[in-house]
Amino acid sequence: MRYSLKIVLTAVTILLALLCFLLLLQMHRFEKLLIEVNSNLVSVPAKALKADIERTLAFGLPLSDNLQIKSMLQRIDDTSDSVISIHVVDAYFSPGKIIWEVGKPLPAEEPLFIVLAQRLNKKSMWFGDQDPIGYLQSWPIVDPIGNILANLVIRFDKTHPQQLILKTRQYLYTVCGVICLCMLLLLLPFLTYVLKKLNRQVALAQRIIEGERAVDPQLSAQSDICQLATQMVSDTQLRIKGQI
Repeated sequence: MRYSLKIVLTAVTILLALLCFLLLLQMHRFEKLLIEVNSNLVSVPAKALKADIERTLAFGLPLSDNLQIKSMLQRIDDTSDSVISIHVVDAYFSPGKIIWEVGKPLPAEEPLFIVLAQRLNKKSMWFGDQDPIGYLQSWPIVDPIGNILANLVIRFDKTHPQQLILKTRQYLYTVCGVICLCMLLLLLPFLTYVLKKLNRQVALAQRIIEGERAVDPQLSAQSDICQLATQMVSDTQLRIKGQI
C-alpha cells in the first residue's frame, strides 16, 4: 500500500510540476511581450529625435553648442506621458559625460555604463531594465562620416507595466491553484483505483506462482498478469518433468 501511495504521489507531483513549468513559461512570454510593446511606443519618437539630431550635425555644429537639441528633447518629454527623462551622452570625446538632458538625472555611474553597453551591443538600439525607476533605450548618434559621437538615452516609466505584470501573476497563480486542486480531486481517486486493481492482480499472480490451487480461474483469465504467471508456472512444470 505504501508503494502504491508513492506511485500516486509521484504521478501527481510530475503533473503539477509540468503545469507550474507551463505557467512560468507563459508568464515569461507575457512579460517579454508587454515590455516590447511599451518599448515600441517609445521607439517611434526616439527614432525621429535621433534623425533630427543627426541632421543638425551636417551643419558642422558640435552637439554641446547646438542649443536646438535642448528644445528637441523638451518637446518629446512634454508630449509623452511615459517618458521620465531624455539624455544626450557623449560617446566619443568624454564617454559618459552628459551633454544635454531633460527630466530626472541618471545615477552617476549609469551614463558610462550605457555607452559601454551600446558599444558591446553593436545594434541600432540598446535596451536596459537595470534602472530603478524606468526602462532605458539607447540610440547611437552618428555624424555624417560614420563616427558615433553620442548616445541618445530615453528613460521611460516601468511602473504601469510592472503593476500589470503583478496583477497578471496573481491571477495566473490563482488559476493555477484552482487547476491543481481540481487535478488532485480528479486524479487521486482514479489513480488510487487503478493501483488498487493492479495490486489485486499482482497479488493473485503471486499466489499462482507460489502454487496455490484455490485461485479462481475466471479471475486469472481476466488478467494478463495472471495469465503470464500461469504460463510461467506451466513452463516451469514442463521443464521439471523433462529433467525427470
